[in-house]
Amino acid sequence: MNDKIILTDADGCLLNWTATFNIFMHSKGLPSLPGTESNYSVEAKHGITRIQTRKLIKEFNHSDYIADLHAFADAKEYVSKLNSEGYKFICITSLSEKPSAYDYRAQNLRKHFGDAIIGLHCLRIGIHKGEKLKQWQDTNLFWIEDHVGNAAAGAEIGLRSVVINHPYNTRYTEYDHLLHARVSYEHPWEDIYKLVKAAE
Repeated sequence: MNDKIILTDADGCLLNWTATFNIFMHSKGLPSLPGTESNYSVEAKHGITRIQTRKLIKEFNHSDYIADLHAFADAKEYVSKLNSEGYKFICITSLSEKPSAYDYRAQNLRKHFGDAIIGLHCLRIGIHKGEKLKQWQDTNLFWIEDHVGNAAAGAEIGLRSVVINHPYNTRYTEYDHLLHARVSYEHPWEDIYKLVKAAE
């Protein structure tokens, strides 16, 4: 059964955090600045300070917005397809350690992916995931991420790390030699499905 487990991040992989965060920021009178679409920095995208950024992300991640994120790209279709073929998913997300945020995230994942998600680990906002991933060390499981550093941490302990390309991460190539693959922004889960099936 263990080889039918796929480890995955949530935001930018299963769920479209950015799109709903942009709506939230617009409601605060802080829309994205022109030409910042490929910038990962919330400060740069919205013209605010680091302190403001932390406060607003924390507010957003603890709000009921988190229960209503859309599925990212083609995640819904291909997670369902993999699940129908016996695969299950464990989600490791740097969202919040508050129980209410966990409940919102679990509700959102269940809405889109049903019983395909069998485990959910909510870590502190912004925390590096290397320590958490150690419980799956040397399992050779697939690990899906949009954060290159977290993907590399998984690769270094024996996971098959796959990075979903986003405008904000394509220039970070220093760990690409460790990765199992990068997949497209437009249809990432179709690509992941093919990688998983090729590895069977």
